[in-house]
Amino acid sequence: MHTVKILLAGVVLLGICLLVGRWIGGGSRTVLSTAVKSFLVLWLIATLGNLWFGVSKAGYSIREEAPWLYWSSEYPQSLRLLFGGKLLSQADDRRRSATRQI
Repeated sequence: MHTVKILLAGVVLLGICLLVGRWIGGGSRTVLSTAVKSFLVLWLIATLGNLWFGVSKAGYSIREEAPWLYWSSEYPQSLRLLFGGKLLSQADDRRRSATRQI
């Protein structure tokens, strides 16, 4: 159950980063790219914090925690590739249509 909560937190964090990026920059490609990169940094910090907690407080060894670190970091990052790429291509489409209208 803890793993499911961590994975959902990663999806929520990705959504927050993309929404803040769209809100600040209006959906331009560079701003959304920066939002995705900030998600990667924040998620790395969160998963390393989860690893530290599991080893120091919960009593697990690093060998036991390493597979969970891998899976909890890869799942939201794969969603980033999926949704981040779609949002960036949508930003390009909006930019192209705006230049055609001019």
